[in-house]
Amino acid sequence: MTHTVDLYWSFRSPYSYIVVPKLLELERDWDAKVQVKPVLPIAVRQPDFFAQADPLWFSYLMRDCIRSAEFAGMTLRWPRPDPVVMDFATRTYPKEQPYIHRLTRLGQLASERGHGLALLRAVSHVIWSGEVEGWHEGDHLANALAAIAACNAAGVPVAEAVHALASFAGLARRFDIVGTSTSGITVIDDFGHNPEKCAATLRTLKAHPGRVIAFFQPHGYGPLRQMGHELAETFARELGADDLTILCDPVYFGGTVDRSEGSERIVALIEEHGGKAEYVPAREDCAARIAQLARPGDRVVIMGARDDTLSLFARDLLARL
Repeated sequence: MTHTVDLYWSFRSPYSYIVVPKLLELERDWDAKVQVKPVLPIAVRQPDFFAQADPLWFSYLMRDCIRSAEFAGMTLRWPRPDPVVMDFATRTYPKEQPYIHRLTRLGQLASERGHGLALLRAVSHVIWSGEVEGWHEGDHLANALAAIAACNAAGVPVAEAVHALASFAGLARRFDIVGTSTSGITVIDDFGHNPEKCAATLRTLKAHPGRVIAFFQPHGYGPLRQMGHELAETFARELGADDLTILCDPVYFGGTVDRSEGSERIVALIEEHGGKAEYVPAREDCAARIAQLARPGDRVVIMGARDDTLSLFARDLLARL
């Protein structure tokens, strides 16, 4: 006799994302059928829930989610954009939600047609794995579902197609959560290096409670000269009064590039636009400064490109916090 399992599942829950592969294995290895019942997340059902949460709640949540994902052999990054839209100024959730209602209806439709679990695996992987920038744009979701449908049409079982799709390793340094210290400070490694990419990262961070310390290492004197004004506007606009941007000198690989204008100019521009910023020339001194400033509940994001040692810097910083 086939046993059924009722799965109440949210597209905004990292735990929902993490549990799906195990449920696919359950269906594959046992005489069981998972009945998907998509639900709206608590942020929509009870909009004031997170406004009343402890300031350290998000850090504890992320620490547990990361550990759970690592234990399951999965990658995890908080979605960009968040499936639930938040008003940054008031930390409330407006009634108009362009993403979560559509996702939930999509899940319900797939469930009614007998492919609920396969759709959850494909869509949640695109949203939560950290491998896709702007999951809501272009054809990301459609491509994931089309790949599964094509495999199924070629005779590959849906469960096997979903598993193959999930094995894609993705790109490094896309909002990689390095970890959370015992004191509740989360360190994030991100490749953001131009105004658009930096803005996307900062908006994701500001969608959740907690102060942000943004460390930025410019990826060259030339790019800094060209996009310095836009970068300064981005950091000043996206971060709040309690947040801080710290810049070190741009990465320099030698040559005759003009180094007359550096990070100190960007710090001055950020302050002109109403933001808070500090210039600390040496990167190793930035780590000491961040360790001095960081407090429980903070998110520290390490940003920059063209320097593979930034990931090591992020890991070493986490060990100091």
